Amino acid sequence: MNTKTKYNTLILTRGRDMTPDSTELALAFEATNRNHKVSFQKPENFYVKDGKLFGITHRPNAESIDSYEAFGHYVENESFMKQENIPLEDFDIIFSRVAYRNPDEKREFENMCIYLSSLQSLNPRVTMVNSPLGMVMAGAKIYETLNLKTYMPETHITKDSKRLEKLMKDAALEKQGIIGKPIDGMGGSGVIEIPPSGYRGLRTLAEVLVEPLESTSSIPAIIQSKLEGVDRRILIMGEEILGAYKRVPVEEEIRANIHLGGTVQPYELQDIDREIVSNVAETIKRDGLYFCGLDIMGPEENGTIENTRMLELNVRCPGSIKSLESLAESYHEKAEIRNAAANKIVRYAEDLHEDKLSSLDQE
Repeated sequence: MNTKTKYNTLILTRGRDMTPDSTELALAFEATNRNHKVSFQKPENFYVKDGKLFGITHRPNAESIDSYEAFGHYVENESFMKQENIPLEDFDIIFSRVAYRNPDEKREFENMCIYLSSLQSLNPRVTMVNSPLGMVMAGAKIYETLNLKTYMPETHITKDSKRLEKLMKDAALEKQGIIGKPIDGMGGSGVIEIPPSGYRGLRTLAEVLVEPLESTSSIPAIIQSKLEGVDRRILIMGEEILGAYKRVPVEEEIRANIHLGGTVQPYELQDIDREIVSNVAETIKRDGLYFCGLDIMGPEENGTIENTRMLELNVRCPGSIKSLESLAESYHEKAEIRNAAANKIVRYAEDLHEDKLSSLDQE
C-alpha cells in the first residue's frame, strides 16, 4: 500500500457502468487500497462558479471498506454514497471512462472533453488518464490512420461517395476483400464486409456509408483492406501490457464485439504483438493516451509485420478488466487478474502524476 502520499482521485463514468464487475470499480477499490480518496462523477455533472470548474461527485460514505464485494455494494446503493460539490482543480488524478451510444451522449462526452481540456490548460498539475484532447482526436479513426499508419492495413477515409465507389471497384478488380465502416461508429455499428467479388450495388453501398439514415449530410467513411486471422484486444497502460484476449464472432458475423454475441477466449501474445504495442505506445503517450485497447488482427501463431496489423485504437472505454477476468476458472484467479491489472493502472497514474509535478517544479 502506498502510505507516502494521499491522492485525491476522480473517476468519470456513466451510472450504467458502475457495476460490481466493472473496470471502474476495480480501479476505485485498488486506488482506495493505495491510500487515494476516490470520488465518482457522471459526465454531465459539471458546472462553473466564480470562474472555477466544479463537479457533482459521489463517494462511499465510510472511513474504510474491507472487501471488493462490500465496496461494490456501497457504490450500487445511492444511500451509501456521499455527494460533494468539488472544484476539479482539487483532484490530483482524473480517470475518464466514458463512451457514448447516441447523439445526446456524444454531446455530453464532447462537452466533458471541453471542460477537462480547459481544466488541464489552467491547472497543469492535474493528471488525466486519458487526455481529453487525445480522446477527441483518437475517438475517430483519422488519428490512427495518420499517426500509426506503419501498423495499419491500407486505409482510406472519404465522404465522397464517388471516390468510395471507385475504391470498392478497384479492390474488386484486385480480388481484395475490404471492410467499410463509419468514422465514428462504436461497438461494431455500421461495419460492412465487401467480398473480393464485390457487390452489384456498389454505388448504393457507397452512398449509404457516407450518408447513413440518421445523418442529414455526408460524413466520412472508412475503407480498409480485410485482414485474415485472429481478432485480439490488447489492453495497455503506457507501455505496460495488462493482458490480452481474442474475440470470436458468432457464426455468420464478421464483428467480434462482445455485446454483439462475440466471445472472449485466451490468447498467447506473440512477438509481433509486443512490437506493435511498443511502437504504438511510444507515439500515443505523447498525446496523453495511456490506458488504451489495441485491436490487432493476424495469424494466431508466427505473425509478422507483413500479415499482422492494428485495426484500431480504443481510448474512451478501452475494453474491460472483466474480459480478462472471464478467462479465469476460479474466483481466486479472477481476483488475482483483476487486482494485478488495476494495480498496474493506478500505479502508472501515480508515477505519471509525480513525474508531472517534478517537471513543473523544475520550470
